[in-house]
This record gives sequence, C-alpha cells and structure tokens, in this order.
Amino acid sequence: MLRLSFPPDVCSIRGVSGWIQIGESHDPVERHVDLLIDSCSWTSNPRRLPSITGNDSAVPCSAPSSPLHASNNSLNTTNDPLELLHLSDFHFRPGWSSAYDRQLARFASTRPSLILVTGDFIDNKFDPRPALPVLRRYVEHLRMIAPVVACLGNHDGDLLAPHLIDYGARVLLNEVHRCKFHGVPFEIIGAAGVARRDLDLHALKTQLLQNERQGEQGVRIGLSHYPDAIHALATLKPHVVLAGHTHGGQVCLPGGRPIITHDSLPKQYTTGLTTPDGVTLTISRGLGMSTYPIRLFCPSEYTRLSIRIHAGASF
Repeated sequence: MLRLSFPPDVCSIRGVSGWIQIGESHDPVERHVDLLIDSCSWTSNPRRLPSITGNDSAVPCSAPSSPLHASNNSLNTTNDPLELLHLSDFHFRPGWSSAYDRQLARFASTRPSLILVTGDFIDNKFDPRPALPVLRRYVEHLRMIAPVVACLGNHDGDLLAPHLIDYGARVLLNEVHRCKFHGVPFEIIGAAGVARRDLDLHALKTQLLQNERQGEQGVRIGLSHYPDAIHALATLKPHVVLAGHTHGGQVCLPGGRPIITHDSLPKQYTTGLTTPDGVTLTISRGLGMSTYPIRLFCPSEYTRLSIRIHAGASF
C-alpha cells in the first residue's frame, strides 16, 4: 500500500486526514452512527414516519473506541445501546490479504449483535468463481462474530446467493427477516439488489402488513445496495436504511468531493448519515475498490451502529 498524508487544511474527510489507498492491504476507518429511536408505532398515523435522532463520526480503524454516551440526555432509554455492524462493497478478488485478518479482528472487538451487509461481495460480476474461496473464508469468519444478514449488489449476480447461504449468511431477496436481540424486536427489510428493477415493494409491504396484523412489528432497518432506492423504501416507513454502492465516489477531489457516484441522489448524499425524503439513510463508502484498486481522498470504511430505544417507545 502507498499512503500519502496531507495536512488537515488541505484535505479532511469528516475529521480524518485524506490519503491515497492502493491495493487491498489498507485498513478502513470506523464510522460510528449513534441512533436514538423514540417512536416505533406506525398504525396511529400512516403518514407519520418513525421518529429517530442520530449523529455520526469517523475515526481511524486503529484508534480505540470511545465510551458511548446517550445522544440526547433529556430522553430516558430503557437499555444499553445495541451494537450492529454495517459492511458493504468488499469487491473480493482471488487471493487472501492480511488486511482481511485485521478487519475481522477489529469487527470482533466491537462485539456486535448483528452484522448487516449491503452487497457487492465480489468484484468480477461475470465470473465470481475465482473469488469464492476468499468469500467463503471471510463470511465464515463473520459468522463466528455474529449472525450475518445481507442483500446483494450489482456485482454479485443472481447466482451468488446460494453460495452465501451455504457459507452461513442470511440473504434477503425482497424479504423481511424478523429477529430479536436483548428483548428488542427487529424487522430487517432486504431489497433485491442485483438490479434496481428487482425491488418488489408489493412483496415487502405484504410481509410488513402481516407482521403488523400479528403484532410483531419492531425496529425497521432497510437494506439496499442502491442509496436512491430510498425513494421507494420510504413508503415502508423504516427507522433507518443502510446502503452502499457509491464507494463515496472512490476517486474524489480534495475534501472528499465525489466526481462520479453511479447513483441518482444528489452528490451530497454519497456517504455518511443523511435524511433524504425524511428517512434516515446511512451510506457506506465500503471496504473494497471496484475495477481499479485505488482510492483518492475517500478512505474505505465500515460502520458501527449504536441503537438506543426510548423508554416510551412501544412495539
């Protein structure tokens, strides 16, 4: 890896000095998104979106994690934060990198309850087979840390899902996965992501409506490879949507300003915590690199989500 450091006044990306990353032996930064959910009811007002507040920050991967504090001291929470990991855009190629061992060790140190992945496991969209041994080893290690729930990306292809399932991941193709952690129910909404047109809102709405009728709704987290799917997913009233795909631009101008995003959202919605359409959306720059193994003023990252539930929230 070649690393070139620049003074903060020349380039700063959310407080992290800019650099060039070449190859796969780099370490990502950790983005911390702190979410406080104070409403989990959808039936009283169908137009009202779930209420949520949040903040995010990014620190170097090698930096120690800081103690967690409530994002709003005026609100009383019933439990400690629930830690989740959001990973995206690995773009695995043949050959294991020592950086993968460091990443997995770092992920394990966060002790997440759940690992959520928003697609693009493989770089070669035409033939994933050469990278399958790397994918298997990585996903099986993730499974030893926490359950893995994922949607697919445009590089993955429709034939990758059976492999991921065989490796222990739960792959959602226009499905809603219900789970519970520390007594908190979750509804993980997975959009089919190989192509934008694969999104089936009717199927997702039907499953969510069935959960509501059975009194089994919970914290709704949407998974989509494409950030611009937020326009459609907003109708499902999620608390937060996780996405990837943009790589934050991958090759950016100083200050992290993207040149190309391959997404229809405005360029300010390329990375980090945003609220288009009034819905909380967090977009990951991803861990890998597409086509050309280089990043400029746009370091790779993973996201640690700390979710707190307000004492007044009902399920």
